[in-house]
Amino acid sequence: MLLSLWFRLLPLADVSTAFSNLATLVGGYLPGILTFIFVIAGYMYVTAIADPQNAILAKRGMGHAVVGTILIVLAGTIAVAFYTSITK
Repeated sequence: MLLSLWFRLLPLADVSTAFSNLATLVGGYLPGILTFIFVIAGYMYVTAIADPQNAILAKRGMGHAVVGTILIVLAGTIAVAFYTSITK
């Protein structure tokens, strides 16, 4: 009984709302996380004067942040293209 009342009060989201919420999540949180990773890797690279192993790890971290940024942009583009193709 409580569950049926819950579903009457809160209708299920449609596809448009689901894509909008997903885009907000991806566009809101992940770029900040990737920026943080890039800043930490840059700090590691600057402070890795005497240890070449730390410099290699820092360069790898910066590369991962760049690849993650590219993947986020591609995912957003694909999501928009998919949404426009199913709503026509």
